[in-house]
Parts: sequence; structure tokens; C-alpha cells
Amino acid sequence: MSYKRFLVTAVRGVTLHTGKIRASADQYQSRKHQLEPIGKKGEYAILQPVTFKRGETIEFDGDIPKQHADDLDIVVREKAAAEAKAKAEADKAALREKMLADLNAEIADCNDTIAELLARQEAAETPEAKAEFDESLAKTREQLVRAQEDLAQLGG
Repeated sequence: MSYKRFLVTAVRGVTLHTGKIRASADQYQSRKHQLEPIGKKGEYAILQPVTFKRGETIEFDGDIPKQHADDLDIVVREKAAAEAKAKAEADKAALREKMLADLNAEIADCNDTIAELLARQEAAETPEAKAEFDESLAKTREQLVRAQEDLAQLGG
């Protein structure tokens, strides 16, 4: 058996005359005189024409009759869709956490570099050497500011 899930989209609903379906307990209760339970719980054979309203979801065994091709839409399994969404959200959260960790590490490295440059600048003996340290300090401070801004944008 190969059940496919469908959403009824026709305004007038859909009437099925034969075949096997899976339906919820509520769907069965309102149509039990038209359906016969078979096999597993929730599986039914259609005994008499049975109508499903717009917005209802049913599972039909096999291919849906051609006359209903425009009345039904195949539904992607909700569970698979929910799992894919949860995985995407988890991946997004993991990426965000990695970016936060990388930015925090970059900020720590910048602070260490600035401290080291300041100490070495004080020990520099020539004005040219001090100017080189000034340039390195300016670049490192710019890098630090960019990393702090990126961190603030991520909410870290």
C-alpha cells in the first residue's frame, strides 16, 4: 500500500467513490456508514461515496482519480517539513554561536595584540619605530572596533 497525503482544495469538496483511505477518528465518526475499517487502525475501504470538505487532509491509497486532479494538492509530510525546519533553525543557531565565539576570540586577540604593541612601543628607541607601532596600533584598533560592531549586530 502506498498512501499519499492530500489536502482538499476544491470549494465544493471532493467525493470519492472507491478505494482505500486513511482518515482520522473524527473523519471516520462522521462517515462511518460509508467506510469500512480494514487493516491497521485508521485505514478504511470506501463502501459508498464519501465527501471530504475543503481544508480536510486525507490519505489515499495509490493515485488519486484523474477527475480530482485539480481538487486536491499533495501535502508534503508535516513531520518531514517540521524536522527540516527544526534542523535549519538548529543549524542557524549553531552558526550564530560559532560566529559569536569567533568574534569573541578575535576581540581577545586584538586586545592582546594592542597590549603587546603598547609595551613594545614604550621600549622602541627611535621615532620611526614608534611610528610603526602607532600604525600597527591604529590598524589593530580598527579591527577591534569592526569585531565589536559585528558582535553587537549578532546580539552578543
